Amino acid sequence: FEQWLTRVGAPSLDLVEAKGRGDGVALTLRQSEPAYGLTVPVEVQTAAGVERRTIRLDGREATVTIPTAAAPRALAVDPGFGLFRRLAPGEAPPTLRDVTLDHAATTVIAADGPAAEAARALAERLADGKPRIATADRANPDAPLAVIGAAGEVDRLLARLGLPPLPDSLKGRGTARVWTARTPRGRPLLAVAADDAAALQALLRPLPHYGRQSWLVFEGARAVDRGVWPAGDSPLRVSFE
Repeated sequence: FEQWLTRVGAPSLDLVEAKGRGDGVALTLRQSEPAYGLTVPVEVQTAAGVERRTIRLDGREATVTIPTAAAPRALAVDPGFGLFRRLAPGEAPPTLRDVTLDHAATTVIAADGPAAEAARALAERLADGKPRIATADRANPDAPLAVIGAAGEVDRLLARLGLPPLPDSLKGRGTARVWTARTPRGRPLLAVAADDAAALQALLRPLPHYGRQSWLVFEGARAVDRGVWPAGDSPLRVSFE
């Protein structure tokens, strides 16, 4: 009880190893430090149906064997998100606020002249006046990243850094495209690509209010389309087939 009231943060879970056998599943589960006392729900999909169990995790790591009535086909740890914990990359789609609310996030300006000034002003609005602005070479690869600027410059910078490009579903739409993705290290990425300085300037007031979205299309200051990406594959799920 005390751990939830006196400690800041939340635990993270890692499925280190999972092996399915004819009569059960052997798995190793690890949590971040400092360790919490956790009762972790586990769901095993078998040839005869779904079997639900719990694993007690009091220290940093636990290795257990779960017997099953039939051959296991898949395993899911905390499938219903019943634990208070930090979600692993892939369990939830990235959204704007994954970057804008993280004080460790780095912003790279991909523009020159008036467009650069507008991009910097937008970065200040998104980060509540305190953006960490750096060149692409000095951006922290282990922190969330925002790339803001003119469309062509944003495209070239993302390609140079090996980062996800503009999704096909947003190409050629509106005066500005905003989207999220994940870097190769699994960190959240936010990209804002506008047609010109005026299109960037038009985002100053509306864009900070769309933190729960994964992507948006703007015509001037009006969001004409928006949405949330579907969740990806969770690292806490594994198939034995």
